[in-house]
Amino acid sequence: MISYLKRLEPERYRVQACVRWSMTIQERRTGWLVPIFYYKFRELLTHTMFRYGLCSPIFCLMPDHMHLLWQGITDEADQKPAMKFVRRQVNQLLKRLGYELQGQSYDHVLRDDERQTEAFQNIVE
Repeated sequence: MISYLKRLEPERYRVQACVRWSMTIQERRTGWLVPIFYYKFRELLTHTMFRYGLCSPIFCLMPDHMHLLWQGITDEADQKPAMKFVRRQVNQLLKRLGYELQGQSYDHVLRDDERQTEAFQNIVE
């Protein structure tokens, strides 16, 4: 039986929502993070941000997973379809290298107190 992570109401992912997304490589395999993937990923991310009215102020690619911080910048921004698009495209890139993503992304919608300058300063310090 497949269990899915629970998602918040759809409106929590729209407009100026700020969401931290995590995607893990199937079986936490390593070796996929090579220069050609990185270059293609950056191109895909840029395209997605423009297409869906988002910005990604930071992302981090780790040996067996990746983290992305996204924020909506238009009134039409909606992160759930944007993530669906990214996952499909990332899986196409990964399959060329013999890898794939796990079945579902993890997300954390930042609360108002987590979006304050002080919250980001505490992370850096």
